[in-house]
Amino acid sequence: MRGSPDKVLKDLVEAKYKLTLSLEREGSEMDSSSSSSDDESEKGVDHEQMISSLNEEIEELKQRLEESEKRCFAAEKLFELKQNDDGESKLDEENRRVKEQLKWKMEQFDHLEEAHEKLKDEFHSSRKDWEVARGALVDEVSELKTRLESQTRVSNDLQTRLEMCSQALEHEESKIKTLEAELAESKVVHEKSFAECQEAMSELESFMMCRDNEIASLKSILTEKEAMCKEYEYTSRKLEQENQELMASVRELQEAQIQGASASSSSSMLAKVKFKLRSVERKYKAKESEWSSKLEKLTDELDGCRSELEFKNSTIEELSSKLEGLQKALKDDQLSSQPDRMTEQANKSKTELEAVDSIMAEIQLELEEYRSSIMQLKVENEEKSLMLSAYQKGFAELQTKMESEKAEMEKLGAEREEVICNLMSELEAANNALETMQGELREMRVKSAGKKSGSVRVSQDQSDDLLAEVERQQIMLMEMSENERNLKEQSLETETDLKEQRHALQRELEMQQEMLLEISEKERNLKEQSLEMEIDLKERMQEVCHSLERAHFELAEASCKESEIEFELQGWKSAAERLQSSLEECQKMRKQVEHSLLEEVEVEERLKLENDRANRMLAEKERVIKDLHKQIASAGLQINTREADTSLTLEEKNSTHRIAEQKDGILQEIQNELESLKDDVRRESADEKSDSEDSVHEKEDILHFIQDKEQRIEQLMERLDSLEENFDNSLNTFSLELEDKEAQISWILEAWEKIATAEKLAKLEIEEKEQMVAELEDEIHDIEQKLESQDTSFRLMEKQAVDIEDVLEAKQMEMKKLTAQMKRKLNDSDALINELRSEKMALYEDVMKLSVERENLMDYIGRQCDRISEFSNEDMQMMGMLGNMMQRFDDRDPQSDHLQGDGDKFHLLKENNLSSSISPTIKKFEVLSNERSPFREINAQLHLGASS
Repeated sequence: MRGSPDKVLKDLVEAKYKLTLSLEREGSEMDSSSSSSDDESEKGVDHEQMISSLNEEIEELKQRLEESEKRCFAAEKLFELKQNDDGESKLDEENRRVKEQLKWKMEQFDHLEEAHEKLKDEFHSSRKDWEVARGALVDEVSELKTRLESQTRVSNDLQTRLEMCSQALEHEESKIKTLEAELAESKVVHEKSFAECQEAMSELESFMMCRDNEIASLKSILTEKEAMCKEYEYTSRKLEQENQELMASVRELQEAQIQGASASSSSSMLAKVKFKLRSVERKYKAKESEWSSKLEKLTDELDGCRSELEFKNSTIEELSSKLEGLQKALKDDQLSSQPDRMTEQANKSKTELEAVDSIMAEIQLELEEYRSSIMQLKVENEEKSLMLSAYQKGFAELQTKMESEKAEMEKLGAEREEVICNLMSELEAANNALETMQGELREMRVKSAGKKSGSVRVSQDQSDDLLAEVERQQIMLMEMSENERNLKEQSLETETDLKEQRHALQRELEMQQEMLLEISEKERNLKEQSLEMEIDLKERMQEVCHSLERAHFELAEASCKESEIEFELQGWKSAAERLQSSLEECQKMRKQVEHSLLEEVEVEERLKLENDRANRMLAEKERVIKDLHKQIASAGLQINTREADTSLTLEEKNSTHRIAEQKDGILQEIQNELESLKDDVRRESADEKSDSEDSVHEKEDILHFIQDKEQRIEQLMERLDSLEENFDNSLNTFSLELEDKEAQISWILEAWEKIATAEKLAKLEIEEKEQMVAELEDEIHDIEQKLESQDTSFRLMEKQAVDIEDVLEAKQMEMKKLTAQMKRKLNDSDALINELRSEKMALYEDVMKLSVERENLMDYIGRQCDRISEFSNEDMQMMGMLGNMMQRFDDRDPQSDHLQGDGDKFHLLKENNLSSSISPTIKKFEVLSNERSPFREINAQLHLGASS
């Protein structure tokens, strides 16, 4: 009995949990229902069914609760009766707890009901909102359908337009492709020709610069060499003069020695010779120093020129490589911009095509200028070749002069050697003579020892004087020998120097010859290159001429076409004029034919009127004849009544009647006679009526009258026959005339139809010719526009060329700037790299420090973990101790609770450990009471959801 309410509560809790889950699902489904309206309606019906079933279950649970409460009350009563007074307190407490739990569950149930009602309200409100949204969606769907239908119509129209546009675009794209192909070909040809012209120009400019530089250097070298040659000539002349003076002095010395000149004259001559030799030595030394300094300067200048040439060659190569790179970059830029500018190129294709002609004209002018410049270069090359030949001749003359000077110098050296040898021999002879004189003097001294003192003294004085003079001469000879040695050494040195100078000059001449050969080879190469360039330019010119001829041919064809078109226009105009004249003639003919037709129509109308009149006359005559027949019939009756003899007349009358009836159709022109007959018959009838009494007389008169009548009838018959014949003839003629007129009318109609067709054809031809004229005018207008666009494109191309040159210059400046910036950036990057390296080292040190600190922290954390594990072990021990304490308290008697109920700590322990001292049913209720908070949380959440 006690377990039944618990089960009921559990069922309620489970049902509420299911309800909450179902409501959450419904909420999620309601959220998802905005996308699918039909599914939501079905789900809403299912939710309503679920809600109704849940309401029914809630009512059943309420009934069960009431029944369980009744059973609980009955069980409580029975339990109170059965138990003793000791258990009443426990039962009271249990009943209180059960009541509290029931109250709590009732409150919970009320909360659930409130939440259920709120959910119902929310469901209804959400359903209303859903219905409103559904209506709005239906309206939107209908609007969207109408929009779709209108858009489909518009899309169909657009599709048709797009198809038309696509066809037009395909047609225009085909035209554009052809134009692009032509443009590409023309661009390729133009770029090739332009690049080749630029290369040719650059090569020509570089060759011109190199040639000018080389010519300038050669001119400077030649001027220097001319100055050197002049100096050499001047020095050679001076040396010749000095040699001549020395030769003269040597000759004077020889003459003085031979003639035995006095010592004073010889000493003066020797002094002069010494002074001259010293001056010559000084001059030689000065000139040697000058020539050595000049040679050093020349070698330094040659080395500098060579280094400059090498540097210029390297710079030229670098510039050529840079130019090639720039050209490639420009081509790449052009190629990369082509895919991005295809539309612009397609729009500018016409202008560029037109610009090609102007560029070709400019290229022709440039080629003419190139030709003129090449001719000038040829003339300059010829002049320079003449100059070089003149220089070569001058060098050859200088070489011959140098060789002649060498020969003269050799001759002078040989003469000097001969003179020196003669002087040496003379000196040796003089020495020998002196020695002989000394021996003789000694002998004389020995011989004259015994002679007189006076003579001895004189001889001694003379001998002393002679010895002194001999010593002086010896000293002079020694000085002369030393001077000769010095002169020989100086001459050897001068010869060596001259030989070195000659070798240097020969080397320089060889170098100059090599330079001249190189220059000649370069000139040949230049000539060959210029020839190749001329050939290339001629080929290009031929290509350009071919293209120009093609263009001129196309222009001629266009002009021919224009002339043909003009001629055709003139022909069409003349044809139009002829057609106009023919039209005017046709109109005149037409007017004439119309007049003739009108006349014929009038004639036909007249004939018709005449026919009508004849028909009327015939009808009147028939009437008259019928009246006559009637009168004749009445007269025959009277005659039959009167006389039987008149039968013959009746038969004749009948025969006449028959003839008259047979020839009723032929009596057209007898009106006057019939009228007269009518008058006569009327008169006779009146006479017959008036004279009926006098029948006898009348019979006679009638007989006479009948005879007269018969005669008249015979006459009438004859006339009728003649009239019939005339009528038949007139009918035949009239039918023939009608047939002729009908043939004429048919011919006129056919002619009219032909004229009408001719007029239509003429109109069509005139319209076609007008269309052709309009088309030709449009074409002429288009051609004029094309020519204007060509002029504009030429101007644009000129501007573009100027802009491209400016862009190239700007790009060169930018390249220079970029190189400077790159250098700066490299320097900055080097500095940054150094800084980064220093920062890297600092960071590496910081990382090492941090790694050390991390290891220290890991050690500290390990220590703290060890301490925490120790604390956790101690806590576990304390928990074990507390568990033991609780078990001890639980093991005590339950009455001790009343004794120690006032203790706060013990009461708290008891409250915390009720599960160990209460019965299993109480534990279940406490578990349920402890699980009360989740429901409150759920209710709070529901309240919050409802409020939101």
